[in-house]
Amino acid sequence: MSDSFWDSEEEIKDIAIKGRENHLIIKRVEKNGTGYVDIRKFYTNDEGEPAPTRKGLSIPLEYIDDVIDALKEVKK
Repeated sequence: MSDSFWDSEEEIKDIAIKGRENHLIIKRVEKNGTGYVDIRKFYTNDEGEPAPTRKGLSIPLEYIDDVIDALKEVKK
């Protein structure tokens, strides 16, 4: 993990999308003492390993309850 942007990261969920060639990976991450949820699209590279794309977002943990509430509204 030495080449990672984050100080620490823990994968929470890997969701296969588009025929399993792409993944939506959700991680709990930390940078400079601040916790985030990172939701990022990954693709399968030539070695068959998931690799991150630039498509994604990092949400500070202090806002996660508001985001969850908003997502529940979307699902209605």
